[in-house]
Order: sequence, then C-alpha cells, then structure tokens
Amino acid sequence: MFILEALDTLQAEAGAASAITVTAYALEDNAGTRTYKKVAQSQPGISPTTLYTVPASTVALLKQITVTNPTGTARTIKLWHDGSADTNVILPAISIDAGGIAVYSDDGWKFYDSSGKIKTATTSGVHSGTDHTDPAAPTTQAFGDVAAAGTGTTPPA
Repeated sequence: MFILEALDTLQAEAGAASAITVTAYALEDNAGTRTYKKVAQSQPGISPTTLYTVPASTVALLKQITVTNPTGTARTIKLWHDGSADTNVILPAISIDAGGIAVYSDDGWKFYDSSGKIKTATTSGVHSGTDHTDPAAPTTQAFGDVAAAGTGTTPPA
C-alpha cells in the first residue's frame, strides 16, 4: 500500500502514447469519512502525466494499481509518487508484454503474460507458466513473493 497525503500525486509515463492503461483504487479518508473507489483510469503520455491528485484535507491509501497493455507490442511504463524526479519513482521503467498485465496490491507487484499466466523469476531469467507443484521444475519465485530463488524450495501456491 502507498500512503498519499493531501495534494500528493500519482504520475505515470508510457513508452508510447495511448498504449498503456493505468487504473488505481484507493481508500480515501477525509475527516473520518472513508470511501473506497477508483481514483484514476487513464492512458499516460510519453512524458510524466498526473493520474491522480489527492484532494485537500484527505489521505489516500493506494491499495491497487493495474497496468494493462492491450496492444500487440511490448510497452514500457514508469510510475512516480508526488513528482517525477528520480527520487520519487515507485516503479522504474518496466516492459509490459503485448497483451500483458501488471498488478500492484498488498503483496507487491505481479506480472502476467497475455494468456493470464503469472510471470516468474528463476536463476536464469523471467518466464511464465511454471507448475510449482512439479518437483522437477526449476526453482521459481513470483515477483513480490518472499521465497528465495535457488533455495530448492517452491513458493506457496
């Protein structure tokens, strides 16, 4: 979860205009009145684009960010919290597969390929679709999981 204070911003930059869609959901708290809602949904441009500004007198708990790439080409996305300086980056420029999805929630970032299979990391790189129940399968770690790759243990299902 990201905590955004009054007037803080969520900004994004895509590798191609009108290619990536970013949707964000937050719990806004204004003087004890709490509202869970979609706070942003747009396609950022090729320069930093403000997706959401927290209203005055409000704190927002950013609970989920979904990044989709409906195009036929891999595209990059970069996210910032409260300004577009390098010190404010919350997601460095990463590539989202053609038809792929990235989701941030309480357990961190997860990346999915165009068929909806979670992408995983191994000691030899990133791939998708590993069966974690197969003891002969390479040791894997989903992005955001705490199990260490290469330890000989499989992450929890």
